[in-house]
Amino acid sequence: HHVILNGVDFEASPRLAAPGQHDGPLRFVYFGQVEPMKGIGALIDAVDDASTAPGAGPFTLDIIGPASASYANELRVDLARRGLNERVRLVGALERASLMTRLPNYDAAVLLLKHEEPFGYAW
Repeated sequence: HHVILNGVDFEASPRLAAPGQHDGPLRFVYFGQVEPMKGIGALIDAVDDASTAPGAGPFTLDIIGPASASYANELRVDLARRGLNERVRLVGALERASLMTRLPNYDAAVLLLKHEEPFGYAW
C-alpha cells in the first residue's frame, strides 16, 4: 500500500504542531469543502453537544474552505441561534500556502468525507 497525502508534505512544515502545549482553549480545525453533504451540520451538532457537556473544557473550531454564499449565511444564522459564534469561526477559503502555514497552530483536525467518496484518511 502507498499513502498519497494529496500533495501535502507534512515533513516540510515550517514547524510541527504541539497539541495542548499552549495557553488557552484547544484549537480544532476543519478544512475542505464547506457544504452540507460533507457533514458540516453534524460537526456543528457535535460542537454544540460538546460545549454543553458537563465538565467540557474550552475549545474552538475554525472552519476553513469555500462555501456558497447561501450556505455560509445559513451557517452564520445557525451558529448565532445556538450561541456558538465565539466557539466556531467561519474563516472562508484560503490559498494552500496560507492554510499550510496555519495548520501547525491547531491541536487537531476534523477530517470529514462525503458518503460517496471512495477513500478514507490514513495517518
